[in-house]
Amino acid sequence: MKSYLPFANLLDELKKYLTEKQTGTFFIASSDNTSARLGIEQGDIVFCCCRHFHGNEAVEALLEIKSGRFSFSKSLFPFKDKSKVKNQVALNILDICFTSDEVIMDHKNEIDDDKKPEIHMSTYIYRGQVIEKVVEKKPKNSAKRKTSQRYYRGQPLND
Repeated sequence: MKSYLPFANLLDELKKYLTEKQTGTFFIASSDNTSARLGIEQGDIVFCCCRHFHGNEAVEALLEIKSGRFSFSKSLFPFKDKSKVKNQVALNILDICFTSDEVIMDHKNEIDDDKKPEIHMSTYIYRGQVIEKVVEKKPKNSAKRKTSQRYYRGQPLND
């Protein structure tokens, strides 16, 4: 069974997921039997709920936690719209600061330019309305698709 961590250590664990640009839900179960959820998208805190509070009030309510346990799920669970927070506001309330080493780590995790999908705009006319749509072209995979042997009435076919 996991032991309870002090709140400062919980923030350190949260900071690890933020610097790694993770997306998911950070759960906290406090020692006084309250729970909190933080929604993280690509290293930014975008949602927060703690006890019956949502949004910035929930981030402030997190400060009342003395110790707790945490878990992280790579899927972003649904939150109510009133739970939205601005990343910088949440970081300021929680007093989370990043060092230059952690910012450099962010650049190491970027996708190589040759693996990035091409993005261009396509314009369509639908029922008299002009619609512009962003289309991503993914790089083609050079490996050919493996085809299975075809059969007809139990006999293999030679294509």
